[in-house]
Amino acid sequence: RMAVAAALLLASAASAVRMPAVRSISIKSPLRGGKPGPQSSAAPLPASLDGVEMDITALKFFRSSMMAPTQHLLNMMGHQKGQKVTMSHLQTLHGKMQANQNRLRESGKLFPFRFRYKAAPGQHTVQLVGSWSDWLMVHTLDVGDAGEFIMDLLVPGGDAFFKFLVDGEWVLGEYEVADDGFGNRNNKVWVDHTSGGATGANLQAA
Repeated sequence: RMAVAAALLLASAASAVRMPAVRSISIKSPLRGGKPGPQSSAAPLPASLDGVEMDITALKFFRSSMMAPTQHLLNMMGHQKGQKVTMSHLQTLHGKMQANQNRLRESGKLFPFRFRYKAAPGQHTVQLVGSWSDWLMVHTLDVGDAGEFIMDLLVPGGDAFFKFLVDGEWVLGEYEVADDGFGNRNNKVWVDHTSGGATGANLQAA
């Protein structure tokens, strides 16, 4: 009997080892009531609001699909507090994100704009979330010269609102700051969409 019990205990332990790991991540929502690329696998997720559970497969998909780590994203996919985020949640929302991007591209009303962020020593990952994707998509900036991070994006003309995610912390860049009316502060730029001057002016924007 002791031998049988030991065998059952070992089998149970082996089964537990084979179970997929569950990782708890935290979502922070600094933008408009919860609203605030490929995403780097090493990019830290922002710390804190409510802990959100997803298994390792869902977490990998989340990181690789340019999804912004915001409470607004969770709300858009119908996530309830305390509920585990599944691949089904993520794939449904990813389909909506892609459809929105396709509509923007097909509109012919996108204009190039160069976003810049001057990083302090020791800052390693700089990302960007903006109003043009309804705060759902994250873009990872490229490393430029002298600690400056740069990203050229096609965005709709007119006012664009955005915020930087630097090593897992939401920060403002050296742009105009605007309050969204809900007590959240975001950066703001004007994307030139006039004929003839858009490309040069926008790509030199600082």
